[in-house]
Amino acid sequence: MAFITNASPNSVDSVSVGTDAFLRVQTGRNFFVYRYSSPFLMEQRFTPFMLFKTGKITIKTSLEIAHRWTNYTSRTMQPYEYSRLATVYAGENWISWKPFQQLEIRAGRQAVTYGTGRIFGIEDWNLVVAYPDMVRVRYSLLQWDFEIGGGWFFPPEFELVAPLLQRGFHIVHIQRDSFFLSGLSEYRIGRDSFWVWRHTAGGQLPVKIIKGNASVNLFLEGYFQFGITDRVVSLKGTERIPIRAFMFVLRATGQVKSLYCQVSGVILSGQPTGTLNDFEGSFYAEMGLWHKYYGLMDWYVNPSDWGYTGLMQLESIVGIKIKNWRVKVLASLFRSLYPPVPYTPSLSSEASLRVSYVTQNVVFELAGTYGRLSQCLRDLRSFPKIGPVSREGYVIWATTRLHISKAIK
Repeated sequence: MAFITNASPNSVDSVSVGTDAFLRVQTGRNFFVYRYSSPFLMEQRFTPFMLFKTGKITIKTSLEIAHRWTNYTSRTMQPYEYSRLATVYAGENWISWKPFQQLEIRAGRQAVTYGTGRIFGIEDWNLVVAYPDMVRVRYSLLQWDFEIGGGWFFPPEFELVAPLLQRGFHIVHIQRDSFFLSGLSEYRIGRDSFWVWRHTAGGQLPVKIIKGNASVNLFLEGYFQFGITDRVVSLKGTERIPIRAFMFVLRATGQVKSLYCQVSGVILSGQPTGTLNDFEGSFYAEMGLWHKYYGLMDWYVNPSDWGYTGLMQLESIVGIKIKNWRVKVLASLFRSLYPPVPYTPSLSSEASLRVSYVTQNVVFELAGTYGRLSQCLRDLRSFPKIGPVSREGYVIWATTRLHISKAIK
């Protein structure tokens, strides 16, 4: 939870202009995500911005200019087609008022991530970034941050994730270092009067162990969901049922000099496929960071791919930092909590290598990932029915992120 600027009450007027740039060139073969089923894909995003400070007020305005060029297929058996997309949309546009050092009020479209971002965060891996329009009030006292906020998500329509994010929300967040507590309420009325009112409450408890030059950190993170949602029961109507779901994360990190490692386990509740319980048991975090936590190939980026079956995940990361260079190896194993086909566990795995060069204003990364899906969880785009399948995929990409800023006053 970090604000971009903190204007001092006695600061003089200043104006800064600059741009953020993002470029990705990618090739791959993936049977489950259309963007990765492509021998060629290039995405580019420019974000020119202006930052104005005067006394207790800070204003940021920005514009996002995005382009996509690709040859892709939306079905595994169809030929590749050339596609080009260009769009301009509003980026971060907010105003902040800081009447005194401990209090800040910010309103507008803004980038914000709470805690680890598992239930609320900004996923800038997508070409079009979905910023929330919201009002935030933060108060800091004795190294504690207390924040309340509310608003709505309404990203551009052409993004596939857009229908999931058109919703209002309220959030309460308390944090000190790695310890935090969060409460999130989401509400949505769909185009067909499909109604959702979901509450998520939880947080993270850290434990640190230091022995000599080595340090080990344990993190226990958990959330419970409750509320009410509509469920389709026939072609003519829906019924309203309660929500009872959970997510637990156990993560351990260790570091010895420049070498670090991480091991984590995640479980998301679900429901047996084909059954109609008297409650909704699948955990959804549609405002969370899916690409960061659930595999780089985005097999699980859409909750409908696995939501009714639940998910168990094991992940290990080993990395090394040498000056500006970063090398990271990731391995993930996924299993459905309730297999969609009886007695045939849905299992997938993914291995990745990422090499990056990081400076203050430039980040360059060259990476590749390989995945194997032994059983299809739920992908109606590629298969007419749920059943045992075995598919492999790979993605290789290079990304460059650039930040340029200059004070003109």
